[in-house]
Amino acid sequence: MKGWLVVNAFLESEKFKGIYSLLTDSAKLHNIELECYTTADLCGEITEGFEGYNLPDFVIYWDKDICLAQRLESAGVRLFNCAKAVEVCDNKALTCLELMKAGVRIPKTIIAPKTFEGLNYTHFDFLGTAIEKLGLPLIIKESYGSFGQQVYLAKTEDDAKEIIRGIGHKEFVFQEFISSSYGKDVRINVVGGKVVASMLRFNDNDFRSNISNG
Repeated sequence: MKGWLVVNAFLESEKFKGIYSLLTDSAKLHNIELECYTTADLCGEITEGFEGYNLPDFVIYWDKDICLAQRLESAGVRLFNCAKAVEVCDNKALTCLELMKAGVRIPKTIIAPKTFEGLNYTHFDFLGTAIEKLGLPLIIKESYGSFGQQVYLAKTEDDAKEIIRGIGHKEFVFQEFISSSYGKDVRINVVGGKVVASMLRFNDNDFRSNISNG
């Protein structure tokens, strides 16, 4: 069996290189030939598809480039994760909507109204609704972000305003603060509709529990 590992062309830190090596080494243990391609390697004119490539049986898609993922799927390649899953999981607002539809319990969530670059948030009328519904303190999460770096704890209304000013035009959500889960979360890996692994993560020094934050 032959597969591709598709990775971002510009994430070149040792952390990511270690992840890529772990995946390719694990594939070898299962007699799978896993060839690594960057998103730049696969950049091409969209009507040409992937002419000149010997397409694989599957792709481990380790990036957030939705358009490239859709191009690969249009060529008949099966992706893990698929373009739709990447799109939903990359946007915290979409993630919350999908979890709600699936009946998964999540903290109370309010999706902030959309604004535009150069305009930003010209007033905070919607913040009053968030505080009324969710209380204080509350969590503010940029819709796009990784490793907990775009997640904030607003203890007061003034804190929330300052955070929103800093976010600028970017999309974000409000969520209720669950004090019993301060510095804790559970990471669950699901394959084929079944839970295959889980991990309780905790941080005694921060409300966020991402491994990248220590």
